[in-house]
Amino acid sequence: MIVAILGLFDIIAGITVLYSLKFLTGYLAYIVFFKGLISTVSSVATGHYFEWMGIVDLIAGTFLGLQSIGIHSGIFTTIGWLILLKGVYSLFRDVFKV
Repeated sequence: MIVAILGLFDIIAGITVLYSLKFLTGYLAYIVFFKGLISTVSSVATGHYFEWMGIVDLIAGTFLGLQSIGIHSGIFTTIGWLILLKGVYSLFRDVFKV
């Protein structure tokens, strides 16, 4: 259940980056970056040094933060799709227990 909620956060974050939804970027930047930081640090603590989902969250939080202060570039579209696909993947895995 928690993974599904976190997957929904990723889907919302991806849509926010893709469509530059200014009213959500600041809040989501903190949430997604903190989520990525916890995921990455806990994976490193258990000996797994490459945790791609946490890295994507850190990137997403960074790009959301940049977007919230008015910085935008063409790479944001690619990052938005990456975040969105990660959210769909997480949600799919949790719902169908794959």
